[in-house]
Amino acid sequence: MSFDLQGILRLGDLDREILGARRRLRNSTSLAAPQRGRLEVAETELARMKEQTKLSQREVTRLEGEAKAKQAEIDKYSLAQNRAKTNEEYQTHVRSVERARGELGEIETRILEAYEAQEERDRADKKIAESLTGLKRELQEANGRVKAEEDLCHTDLTKLEEERARATSSLSQDLLQLYQRLLDKTGDSAVALVVDEICQGCYMKVRPEQISQVRGGKELVICFTCGRMLYTDRV
Repeated sequence: MSFDLQGILRLGDLDREILGARRRLRNSTSLAAPQRGRLEVAETELARMKEQTKLSQREVTRLEGEAKAKQAEIDKYSLAQNRAKTNEEYQTHVRSVERARGELGEIETRILEAYEAQEERDRADKKIAESLTGLKRELQEANGRVKAEEDLCHTDLTKLEEERARATSSLSQDLLQLYQRLLDKTGDSAVALVVDEICQGCYMKVRPEQISQVRGGKELVICFTCGRMLYTDRV
């Protein structure tokens, strides 16, 4: 198998750049993640408060119904009080009226508290709704940056793939197939630099009998540990 070290190294450089461009493309949406997160939080909070408003309105309607019924009860006891024939009967109705009025007062207090809480929610709703405009604008701007990054990545990838096609055309099919198998296996690089007799792909010591071969740069030398093609320099 003929071994073109410089051709393999050039191919390795291109594949690292391609890998980086693809990684940038995958991560491009993260450029808008903070803005998207803030908008989602605001929208969720606004939806929660609107749901709370619906529940509160139903509760106020129920309390108003209780207040109306309690007032009718007071009216009934008051009428019975006026028609009482004995003092004992009169006092009984007086106590009933007082009890019902106390209960009505509690209901009215709860209604008032519900209205006050709703006013506070309305103010908060308005504040959140106003902030949504700014948050949506920020997300739109961030999405613009995502689109620009994606376009740049696609442009880079197109250029790199064209360069890669030219680079592979000068390599033998056997060497190219071996390179591709190693690249698929490692997932990052099919070649590894040797520094101080240490493979920089797996950081294991290269066998002594391979060192001179690697330094010669004319033979294909494979790391026995990680399987990458070894080289020492680009001369």
